[in-house]
Amino acid sequence: MRILRVNSVVDDIQPASGEVWSSVFAGKWKGHLVGETSENIIDYDVYVIDLDRITDTAQGASGRSISAEILERVSAGGCLICFAGTKALGWLPGSFLPRGGGGNRTKIENQDPALAAFFERFKDDITYKTQFEPASWTRLVLAMNGYPVAASQSYGAGLIFFLPELRNRASALRAMLDSVIPAKLPSLRADQPEAMDEAAPEWLDQYPVAGGRKLESEIASTQKEIAALLARVDDLEKRRRDLIELQGLLWYEGRPLELVVEKTLKLLGIEAAPRQPIDLACTLDDGGELYIEVEGTVGPIQLRKGQQLLSYIAGADDPAIVRGAIIGNPFRKESPKNRPPANSQAGLFSDPLKRLADQQKWKLVDTLKVFGWLKEHLTGKEEQASERARKALGIE
Repeated sequence: MRILRVNSVVDDIQPASGEVWSSVFAGKWKGHLVGETSENIIDYDVYVIDLDRITDTAQGASGRSISAEILERVSAGGCLICFAGTKALGWLPGSFLPRGGGGNRTKIENQDPALAAFFERFKDDITYKTQFEPASWTRLVLAMNGYPVAASQSYGAGLIFFLPELRNRASALRAMLDSVIPAKLPSLRADQPEAMDEAAPEWLDQYPVAGGRKLESEIASTQKEIAALLARVDDLEKRRRDLIELQGLLWYEGRPLELVVEKTLKLLGIEAAPRQPIDLACTLDDGGELYIEVEGTVGPIQLRKGQQLLSYIAGADDPAIVRGAIIGNPFRKESPKNRPPANSQAGLFSDPLKRLADQQKWKLVDTLKVFGWLKEHLTGKEEQASERARKALGIE
């Protein structure tokens, strides 16, 4: 297995038997990875990059673009391992968008045996310095706010991994090469014999090996079956992630909570969507409107959220036809069975907020109740769940 490391991404690693390691220095120019090298970059199997070590460079001093060569090899069954940082390169596929926010508290998201075992082994070594905007990636490890800090993506027949910072990078990379890559890309195993550099002569087809053509046909057929199964796995994994994400109703805050509430309400038949500056708004059948504010807190939902909703309604074209509701995830770090905690001096919603809501005839709904409607919907009681939701939010 031939491995190319870019800009000394890791130095203190011991090559295993059958591995050939090389290095190249590269920079960033107009979103491309460019390097001053005469090597054939496409000859490698695994590429290792630290995005924060790729700095801007002048075109003339940096040689040729090597981005396309790397992606061509990955597409043919190679592997690109990126230690993610706060910088993004335009040549990377999949809309990789760093969003900042470092930390070290994470949870393992992906259930693939090889990847789960890898991250479980190194979970105490993760000290990520960036999070990613969710895109077309398979999320492997999440920050506690639900944003991914490690992810992967299929690219043609190969794979691209984005890894967080790890305290012992050499040890983690060694484990990736020894366990993850053989499991995910077995064709890159280190014990492959060296191939001839010379191209086979054209006349060789006149001397077929018995059974070779039949095996080629079987291989092609099997590859199609594998592709179909992998597509099925990707679809199932996406559906599983979509469902698991709905658990965020019980612990998210901020924009992630707003997104999962919006998604849940749409499943329940309530077409609420963001309308700046309102968290969610929907048009009602009677011509009125419903403004919904969403809040996640470590304590009770406070009056401030009600004052915010009051100002938004006051700014409407016709405040008289606007109804209000607040969907809150109070005491979000507590188990829903322990909300409010026994030692709490307040309920889920503060008394001043409840008085304001009573005065304005707003609805106050906690996300555990929303989660209950969701469970009904997912177990075949769609109409009943929708009716409960609409009634609780004052839509009917």
